[in-house]
Amino acid sequence: MSLHSLLTVPPEAGTCFLTHQPITSHFKLNSNFKFTCKPQRLKSSSIISQIACSNAKTETVDTNPSVTGQVELIDLENLDTKTSFNDAQDLHQGLSQYESKWVNPSNPRISVLPRQRLRYSKNHTWSPKIAALRALAKKLDFCEPSKDIIFEVLDSFEETLNPSDALVVMNNIYGWETAYYFFQWLNKKKDFQMDTVTYNVTIKVLRRGRQWDKVEELLQNMQDQGIMLDNITCSTVISCARLCNLPHKAVEWFERMNESQCVPDEVTFTSMIDAYGRAGKLREALNLYERARTDGWRPDMKAFCTLLKCFSVSGDFDSALNTFHEMKALGVRPNLVAYNIMFNMLAKIGKPSVAKSLFNEMITMGLSPNRITLISLIRVYSKSRWAVDTLKVWNKMKEKGWSKGLSVNNTLLSMFADLGCVKEAVTLFKEMRQSDDCKPDSWSYTSMITLYTRREEIEEANRMFNEMKEAGFRPSLMVYTCLIQCYGKSKRFDEFVKTFNVLLDEGIIPDDKFCSSLLWILTLCEKEETGKVVECIQNVNPKLGLLVKMLQEEDMNLPVFQEELQIFLKQASKTVQRSFCNSLIDLCHNFNFRERALNLLYLGMRFGLYQNLHTKSPTEWCLDLRSLSFKAAITAFDDWVSNLSKAKKSGEEMPPSLGIQTGRGGHTNSPEQALVALFESHLREIEFPFEKSTTRIGWFFTTRDAAISWLQSRSSWPDDPLL
Repeated sequence: MSLHSLLTVPPEAGTCFLTHQPITSHFKLNSNFKFTCKPQRLKSSSIISQIACSNAKTETVDTNPSVTGQVELIDLENLDTKTSFNDAQDLHQGLSQYESKWVNPSNPRISVLPRQRLRYSKNHTWSPKIAALRALAKKLDFCEPSKDIIFEVLDSFEETLNPSDALVVMNNIYGWETAYYFFQWLNKKKDFQMDTVTYNVTIKVLRRGRQWDKVEELLQNMQDQGIMLDNITCSTVISCARLCNLPHKAVEWFERMNESQCVPDEVTFTSMIDAYGRAGKLREALNLYERARTDGWRPDMKAFCTLLKCFSVSGDFDSALNTFHEMKALGVRPNLVAYNIMFNMLAKIGKPSVAKSLFNEMITMGLSPNRITLISLIRVYSKSRWAVDTLKVWNKMKEKGWSKGLSVNNTLLSMFADLGCVKEAVTLFKEMRQSDDCKPDSWSYTSMITLYTRREEIEEANRMFNEMKEAGFRPSLMVYTCLIQCYGKSKRFDEFVKTFNVLLDEGIIPDDKFCSSLLWILTLCEKEETGKVVECIQNVNPKLGLLVKMLQEEDMNLPVFQEELQIFLKQASKTVQRSFCNSLIDLCHNFNFRERALNLLYLGMRFGLYQNLHTKSPTEWCLDLRSLSFKAAITAFDDWVSNLSKAKKSGEEMPPSLGIQTGRGGHTNSPEQALVALFESHLREIEFPFEKSTTRIGWFFTTRDAAISWLQSRSSWPDDPLL
């Protein structure tokens, strides 16, 4: 029978609880069954705020019990931690006269959140019979978990079992199947009186075995026999649903607790924060946490780990970091699980400096990193291209003999390819070849081909390309793009055309990035080779081919070209719009159309492709060339010098310092090809007195007097293009 209709309160049912008067609420399960639920008195400890009391003064006990051992560890990507158990202190005797209220976290009104779970009094004292009961439980565990065998053993037991004895046996049985058959045997006996406690203990054992279907069956039996639900019943069912990866079931039961007048405790709240997060209800999880904090509940480590996981799923780094600091401020010492959650999130968003700081803090606290920790650090460092720190962590994993996994190895290979670390890449790729469970895949081969093509090692790139096809992997568009760029840089245009034709024969559709690479290769061509590349461009992108042909014309119609360029850029991907414009400016330089190049630069500025090239302050005028190719940077520099000359002639006051920013050139494997190196050579060529800064990497500076002196010396030159 479905439990969706469980715990439905009729309008005439009472709503008061935790009082001296016994109140019975009727819950409609279906048309045939009813059962009663009598509220149980809670035991709690200190810091329960907003308690409505009648004819009594509120008293509190100054304790801070933990729920660390009361909730099963959240399944956090196979991160393990130990569970500790701390018994909470008993409730102050006067609390029985108070009335406590609870409200669902979806309700906007705040109410009291009781802190401690219901505890049953021990009706039995120790006696020699307990030893016999424990021996019976041990004997049952050693039996085959068969219903007939279990029943036979129980029937042979000479003592008569009462509910208290049954609890002793049930609590000492380990296997859930044996416990379930023991429950069935008890339920079959006519002289045994089933009660809520017996059901709760059985549900707890089934929770250990993650048997949700059996739990629902027991709940059905409870409704059939009219046995009441209490706080522990609902809490155990909720935690079982969470462990069975059924967060929606946990949410469903939590919503019904208010209807059943079973008041949640902090164990339930801890479970529900996790359940709400797994069910995708992050707002409810945070709302529940805030309400619990308002009422003085101090979350334990598991609750904080759950919140951190929720923030990680939603990508809210700031909230996660604030919660992490709040946890430490409240005196909750972060464990390895909490740090691993933070490292995993930092790897997603790319915060290597924060990750390094947290790692140093973790080591200072005496925590030792595990495999998950080091894998997360490799990801966050390698994605940000922190080669030194990445290699340290990599070597640490090799010392411990920990496998990194294919994903981490591919991330490392990608970093090695970008940074030109040939030795490390070759070593790692060799290890992957020899591995049984971490063989190279398509991404691995792509990274190696990228590495070799960027270093213009064509033979090695071709060897890896052929090996990739022999291994059964189809080369991607990125692989062909890298090969074609390499052939273009090496001036091997026959092989360039051959590879281009192979790409078309394979049925691979070029994208805007590939077309941008073709246009960039055209800027490297000698005049006699341009025809081959232009034909390739015309085949894959006729509109781009038209723009190139228009640029080559001596009497180009500039307004028509501007209109065609604007249409083309609007249709192109935003990631390559600036690259297209840079390459077109470079072509104008190659064709010796400097004025046309300047017009294209102005168009790019108007389209928003080049922003904040010129900045002025009372102390410094700057030119930012970081978004430009070398020849486009020369165009922008010439225009800037022309503006300086106009300012000097008009008598405009110049600042004491002039600066040019080119960037450090860390994106290229060839330092001599970086913009900073090329521009430094150009400044020496024109004898402009700019000096490379020793404190600000990628900057050149000169003084106002030196710049004016240079401008005056150039003004005597006839037809100086800069002036």
